[in-house]
This record gives sequence, C-alpha cells and structure tokens, in this order.
Amino acid sequence: MDGCFQCLAQEYPYVKFCRAAASAMQVSHSFCRNGLPAILVYKGGQLVGNFIKVTDQLGHDFYAVEVEGFLQ
Repeated sequence: MDGCFQCLAQEYPYVKFCRAAASAMQVSHSFCRNGLPAILVYKGGQLVGNFIKVTDQLGHDFYAVEVEGFLQ
C-alpha cells in the first residue's frame, strides 16, 4: 500500500497521503491481523470513507492504478 500511495501522491499533488504504523497507533493484534491495511479518507476534516482490510477487495497483490480505481 505504501508504494501505491507514493505513486498516487505524485499524480495528485493537492491530495495529502499519510501513513501510520500499526505499532505507533497502538491497535490490537487482532485488528492488525483482521483489519489492516485500512484506508481512511477525509474531506474538509470530516471522515468520508473508512475502508477496512482493503485486501479483501483488491487482493494481496495490487498496483497504484487499482487503488486509484477503488478510491474513485
């Protein structure tokens, strides 16, 4: 996911992409196993999208173009 967001950040310079390590967020081991990777989308400071375990939709091997399509 990190590599995909690096590519998308270059294509969308006015969008902010942030990442956080699960260990820094102090999430449970169960959430790490069952909920990550997750994507939270904010617009104007409000949460507008909360996508948990996106590998369920994208599979385990995916590219930036697939993440872009998913978010669109």
